[in-house]
Amino acid sequence: LPRLTAGLADLHAAGYQVMLRNSGGLAVVADPGVLNVSLFLPATRERYPITAAYQLMVDYVQAVWPQLNITTGEITRSYCPGDYDLSIAGRKIAGMSQRRTAEALVIMLYVSVDGDQMARSQLIQRFYQVSLAGHHDARFPDVDPQVMTTVADALAAPTDTTATQARFIAILAQHGTVDTTSLPLVTEEPEFQAHLNQAYQQMQRRQQRLHH
Repeated sequence: LPRLTAGLADLHAAGYQVMLRNSGGLAVVADPGVLNVSLFLPATRERYPITAAYQLMVDYVQAVWPQLNITTGEITRSYCPGDYDLSIAGRKIAGMSQRRTAEALVIMLYVSVDGDQMARSQLIQRFYQVSLAGHHDARFPDVDPQVMTTVADALAAPTDTTATQARFIAILAQHGTVDTTSLPLVTEEPEFQAHLNQAYQQMQRRQQRLHH
């Protein structure tokens, strides 16, 4: 982006913090109405090819909202468009990305549960307009705020991220045991803390790229 610094300043002026993430490729918005869900799988690439891993998350989301006709396919003028965008009647509600190692993978989902999706889309639309400064670059979407929506709007009923999180956990519990005690214990172990500290330092170095 030729005027990235100006685009970032515009986001800061709108009250947003900016972080360069380690998966996916384009800008997304995270606020109290957006839920992030990650599935970590100890599995080889052969067991879960890219499409199969994405489909696992798709099946999960469809089970959370069986009353909604959720489809997959790129919504080209959404922000961060991709082949596995999740949409309802042509309007995107969620996007996904993956991160892989030789023996494990994580599928990451953001879903716009409620809140002002029009304002989110307009924010990213303006970010690209400011950052591109009149240049055309096919790598970045020409965001149309009309092609995105929220789950609450699609349901025509109130819902929020707390209720949605509970629903995701309930669906997962139908396919196995939900253990909410082991992970907090593991995260206190010295080996985990060492890995966490290393990953945090890598994240800090990644953020510096935004300002150079």
